[in-house]
Amino acid sequence: MGVMRLLKVGLLAVLVAWIIPRPAGAEMNLSDLEGEWSGGGTDRDSPFASLQKSSCRSKIRSDVHRMSNEIVCSGPSGSQKTIQLQITMQGDQISGDLVQTQATGTMKGSVSGRRRGDSADMQIQFSGLMPSATAKFIVINPSSYTLRVATMGTSMMDLTFKKISATGQAAQPGPAR
Repeated sequence: MGVMRLLKVGLLAVLVAWIIPRPAGAEMNLSDLEGEWSGGGTDRDSPFASLQKSSCRSKIRSDVHRMSNEIVCSGPSGSQKTIQLQITMQGDQISGDLVQTQATGTMKGSVSGRRRGDSADMQIQFSGLMPSATAKFIVINPSSYTLRVATMGTSMMDLTFKKISATGQAAQPGPAR
């Protein structure tokens, strides 16, 4: 086969590959998140407190339309924060409730938002004079997710979790999505 013919065949192959649509990556279902997770990162108790390192556990119970997530985080000073999140998903719409308990008290809020692929953008409205918060939940791959929460333009929480295997060890991460 001549050089010109190889060049034409190669060019044609590139054009065909570019024109033919590729299948979109499959989105994870809420039920895929079922299980126990271990992680950490940084968080703070209020917008005016300092960020601190946190070690966390997350226990998710879920089906196709509902998810219950209990997150317990501990800081180096022995501080502890528990977040209980209950959400329902109808199509791409998210609604639910959140309860956060820490040494300074308990806050209750309502959650609303939208799923976009393997991530969700949520708004948390607390009762009383507490400012609202935004939360971004991102599934990195089947064995890892991140949770980022901000209020008043300040990062409140930036955590990354890895799924715990049956042996109690964090699972090896899969390919990034």
